[in-house]
Amino acid sequence: MDKDVPPFPASDTAFFDDNDDEDSLSTACLDTALLDDACCDSDEEHTMYLSDEDNNTAPHAVLPAVPPPSLPAIPAHTKRNIPWHAPSQEEALAALNDLKNLVRPLRTPKSKGCADGKLDTWTREHHEGMMTLLMHYTNPKSAAHGHWMLSSKAAVDGLCKGERWEKSLRGQAREYIADRDLLRTNPYGLTNCSMLELCPKLRKELKAHIDSIGKYVQARDVQDYMARQDVQARHGTLSIVLTTAQSWMDEMEFKYRSKHKELYKDGHERPDVKEHLHKMFLPGWYAHERAMNHIIAPPICHCVACFHDESTFAQYDRRQSRWVHKDASPPLLAKGEGASTMVANFVSADYGWLQSHDGADSTHVLLKVGKDREGYFQNEDVLAHAHKAMDILARDYPNEDHLLIFDNATTHRKCAPDALSAQRMPKSTSKEGVLWGVDVVVRDEEGQIVHGTDGKPLKTRVCMRDAIFSDGTLQPLYFPDGHAHAGAFKGMAVILEERGFSNVCALRAQCGKKFNCKNTLAGTAGIPPYCCRRMLYNQPDFVGVKSLLEEACASRGFSMLFLPKFHPELNPIEQCWGHAKDDYRLNPLTPHEVDVEPNVLKALDSVSLQLIRRYSVRSQRFMDAYRKGLSPELAAWAGKKYHGHRVVPENIISMFNKAHGIS
Repeated sequence: MDKDVPPFPASDTAFFDDNDDEDSLSTACLDTALLDDACCDSDEEHTMYLSDEDNNTAPHAVLPAVPPPSLPAIPAHTKRNIPWHAPSQEEALAALNDLKNLVRPLRTPKSKGCADGKLDTWTREHHEGMMTLLMHYTNPKSAAHGHWMLSSKAAVDGLCKGERWEKSLRGQAREYIADRDLLRTNPYGLTNCSMLELCPKLRKELKAHIDSIGKYVQARDVQDYMARQDVQARHGTLSIVLTTAQSWMDEMEFKYRSKHKELYKDGHERPDVKEHLHKMFLPGWYAHERAMNHIIAPPICHCVACFHDESTFAQYDRRQSRWVHKDASPPLLAKGEGASTMVANFVSADYGWLQSHDGADSTHVLLKVGKDREGYFQNEDVLAHAHKAMDILARDYPNEDHLLIFDNATTHRKCAPDALSAQRMPKSTSKEGVLWGVDVVVRDEEGQIVHGTDGKPLKTRVCMRDAIFSDGTLQPLYFPDGHAHAGAFKGMAVILEERGFSNVCALRAQCGKKFNCKNTLAGTAGIPPYCCRRMLYNQPDFVGVKSLLEEACASRGFSMLFLPKFHPELNPIEQCWGHAKDDYRLNPLTPHEVDVEPNVLKALDSVSLQLIRRYSVRSQRFMDAYRKGLSPELAAWAGKKYHGHRVVPENIISMFNKAHGIS
């Protein structure tokens, strides 16, 4: 070596990998010097010397220490303190664990899940490269275990990088092992970050401006706001283009879509609806809920809940949003939505759409709705549909209990024609020769309605069934044979007197023409009565009149419940209809009604069992929220926050207040 070449400092001892030999000493020293100068971040100028063997000229000119774009800058005073030898296994393992905490930190100290390290692409790529190198170096199962050079080559091969990355990764790993503060940073800065991420005040101000516009906000509103002089002066920004405004809208979690339907709250606060929800439906559901779990021990029998509902599919109902060429002309369409087809079915989280084991028999019922077509889904159709479902359940699933749940519709709650009702009862005994009773439609032997010559259904009058005393004995509503008024209706006054009420004759029959009593609980628990009709309305046997559907289920040993009104979120079949209609709308427009039924059946088959179970879990989440006293708004918020769970936390109200800044 030439005498003019200054020697390396004594403190800068060079170390080599296992595969390096002594002949590479000069090359390694030269690389070290080159890398020292190239990676220097100082503003001073450094002289680079070459030996006479490499160049016969004098020491070369002074070169500025500017790092290349692909290599991050490192302070010069730190490079010379890093020994260039393979680290020990203990050092490599400690550095690997620290890198893991940087790239994938734990959500909480006791959690096993990892959070986002929020690293930019360049930094994450280099950190993961070092992790790969250290894992090969420390993993006994790796072929490169304990070999520094082979580990770097294996890491680079896995990352699909070139040879330049081998040396870079080894250098970065040595630096990090020697000093945890020597992590290289992105030399390109934060050009991949949005202005909203760099300026939280601008993001908050822009969000408030969007909220002040209303629900019909556009990306152009963001563009116009950023073009204002006061905004630019306040934040030091410039105007933006429309695509940037659209990107910012997406970054602030706004989505451009059609009208978003969610939970309807109309009627939720009605007293009768809340009473049915909390006193009838929820207690009835949770009485069977434990048996719905598949992990139960005998003698508890597994219970399956089957939900029933109807929905209508229109012939011309198709999706409205689509890509259209600018030169395309709108097609000629028929007015209206076309013929309607009603579908009724049962669904459960255990079976999906209810059907037999072999699939030959199902509960799909399709009805061409219309006065001049197949009519409408009446109570008789609901009863026949329920019997068909009970036939399948009793035949194919005999070893399970079943809970049938129906919508709280008028056609479902219809009672028998002769069922107890004080709605039209007279106060006094009916006159001689006049039969007070209930008018019912006349039917033939096949159950079909008989019509008169004028085309209207024929009706006949029948007596109302007996009432029931509090001790369980029957109370006839008509005088028996041998009585002075044999066969005549007793009237409300006599019926109440037989139940132990006094001074009933002094009461009026009804409070006003619209039956607007001052107190709906009159005549119960010591509350003074106001009219005879209200007193009968509050009698247990009049209140507990069962519908035809309840009687049919009870006669065959099936339990059943009615959903509360205005609560479609408690019925998972509602979301099944929504998914099926989304699939139905994708079909090409057809002018023939015969194509509607196959399209409807195909759409129903698109609802998989996995989706049905997800919808069932969502409904159970709402049930648990209502049981814990949550309002509809709070229940909807909890349902979104804890989607995938059947229950919500006990402290959900305090969590809601904290999330919305309510003290």
